[in-house]
Amino acid sequence: MSTSVLLTPRDVLTNTGNEALDRIAKYGPYGYAPNLGGAIFFCIVYGISAVILCGMAIRYRRWWMLATLGFGAALECAGNAIRIGGHFSPDNVNAYIAQQVILVLTPAFFAAAHFTILSKLGELFGDRYIKPVRSSWMIPFFVVLDVASLAVQGGGSGQAATAEINGDQPSTINNYGYIVSGGLGIQLAGYLAFNVVFFLFVYRTNADPPSQHTERASAQYWNGRMKIFLAAVWCSALLVLLRSVFRTVEMSLGWIGTVATTEWFYLVFDATFVTLAILIFVAVPPPLYMPREVRQIGKQSAAEAGAGSEKRAGSDMEAAAASSAAPASSERQDYSMASSITEHGGQQEPKADLKA
Repeated sequence: MSTSVLLTPRDVLTNTGNEALDRIAKYGPYGYAPNLGGAIFFCIVYGISAVILCGMAIRYRRWWMLATLGFGAALECAGNAIRIGGHFSPDNVNAYIAQQVILVLTPAFFAAAHFTILSKLGELFGDRYIKPVRSSWMIPFFVVLDVASLAVQGGGSGQAATAEINGDQPSTINNYGYIVSGGLGIQLAGYLAFNVVFFLFVYRTNADPPSQHTERASAQYWNGRMKIFLAAVWCSALLVLLRSVFRTVEMSLGWIGTVATTEWFYLVFDATFVTLAILIFVAVPPPLYMPREVRQIGKQSAAEAGAGSEKRAGSDMEAAAASSAAPASSERQDYSMASSITEHGGQQEPKADLKA
């Protein structure tokens, strides 16, 4: 088979196809033997993080954490455990495909955690801080977007994996990789939208701090600890966003390509970024910074704010009525005095001296 048949148009333009194919021929589907120390390190870190996050979710009854952060960390642990085996058997195609699919898809669970946190912050402090989005819309919208992204990524990954197992030509395998890139693009677009809304929330809460609205029950939660938590969420979201950019670029260059077959790209732009994003929530756990009953507190705050507005409106009406009544009383007194003067020939009689 000629080399030109094996190369995709992208490989010809970038002159990297031969290098990728040579590495795959030498090491197997990874294009390298996975670094044992790196795989063990990340497996341990993710495993410990999964235990801590799941424990917090159960202890504080934050079930959304169990389904997002805890489950995602466990999957990352599993993916890196497979890479440990890949160090000893780098030519195991099925193991390679399993870890590739797991590690490409898993960060979507961390993105879902970020969506959930922002939705709960909107419920707590008021939707005015996250306009034009409403807190009740946020989770359904972004979760549907995430699921659509996962479906496209999963479908493309499955087809690319099947083609790889069947020994299809790299051009065919890479075409399926472009499908994965499309799914990552959907995820990236949704995550960019999330980051815009999160930025608006941070900007608006600093411009009009919830603590100034003392009539709301949620005002007490806007403090230094909440600002620390917001900074932590922002950093975690930024890391996942950068990782999504990396994976989108990687897959756009093909399932088989220089980036996909060079380990340090994965270790730096995926494993390290995602690990830091998870460790942030281990160090700054949501249950210790956000109240559990955010919806009830938010509803109470809205009701209290409404009652306060009605009370202020009533006070304003009473003040207006009093101010309008004062001139009327003055007019009556003037009219009474004028009538008295008229009845006495145009002159007001002096009052009798009580001493006389």
